[in-house]
Amino acid sequence: MKQRIITSVIVLSLLSTMSTWGQTTVIKRNSPATKPKTGKQNTIKPVEQEKGIYYLCLNWGYNLGWTQQVCREMRAKGYPAIVVKDGSGYMTCVKSFKNREDVAAFYQSFSDSRYHIQTIRYNNHDISSWDTGLSTEQLLSMNGNQLYQLAEDYYFGKNEKSKDISKAQHCYYQAAYIDYVPAQLRLGQLYEEGGGTYSWEFKKDLEAAIYWYKQAAAQGDDTAKNALQRLNEEESILRRIKTNKNTKLWSLGCYLCYRYSNGEEYVLATLEEWNNNHSKVKIKIVASPSANRVLNGDLLEKNNTFWVSAQNEGWHLALDEEISIALKKDNSEKATK
Repeated sequence: MKQRIITSVIVLSLLSTMSTWGQTTVIKRNSPATKPKTGKQNTIKPVEQEKGIYYLCLNWGYNLGWTQQVCREMRAKGYPAIVVKDGSGYMTCVKSFKNREDVAAFYQSFSDSRYHIQTIRYNNHDISSWDTGLSTEQLLSMNGNQLYQLAEDYYFGKNEKSKDISKAQHCYYQAAYIDYVPAQLRLGQLYEEGGGTYSWEFKKDLEAAIYWYKQAAAQGDDTAKNALQRLNEEESILRRIKTNKNTKLWSLGCYLCYRYSNGEEYVLATLEEWNNNHSKVKIKIVASPSANRVLNGDLLEKNNTFWVSAQNEGWHLALDEEISIALKKDNSEKATK
């Protein structure tokens, strides 16, 4: 009898325990147990890199949380790491040194099987050996002057280097990125002069030229300062030309100007008449660098009069200084009267 009572108690106890299992394992969606932990581990925010310091930037990715975790692990190992926003993604960047030689040694000694060095950054520029003909170790072992001289060798095809504009461009950039003034000045000149077909052949790009001249001028280079002044004046003229090009109030007898891409040559003309639908204007040349100069594919007629599209991008309402300079250089206006 006593044994039956004990067995019944045990069975009832087990049934009572089983009946509560479902209740104790159910956790509501908004219960405190499901809330993420707060604290220092979630406070690493993307920051800007300091100027004048090299950074070893690790795996790039879209996931900020993952990048923050990498940053924590680097910090736990003693590395001064930060999180940096890069385009649409993020990178963990390990702050290293100001001295280039120390960076090279740090780069060679850094090893972690879980992460790889995506790039090296200095002043927000990639210190990359890509298309320079150098390894990363070789690149870091060279100073600005050495990189500049290598760029010159590739650009001109000298000192046993085959002419390679692409490699020259990248070497100029690597020297300019570490604030080597001659390289910054050279890039400004190459982009101002232009002449290439592809991006690595330095197509004319005044915006890029102004940028690099500004970098060199900021370090006190007088040649760059003079170039900036000249380009700023040219930019002002181009803005005014653009305004005059859009002017719809060209009137008979007004001066029109065709300006060549080099900015130094142009043809001055007077507007003689419109055609019926005002899509073309008949102009008379009054000043020209050459009587046989080809204008937009059309040779000037013997009487220096021809039709041109009113929408032709080469023509605009002449600026006062263009009129003055053209008439001083050419007396053809007198000859036509």
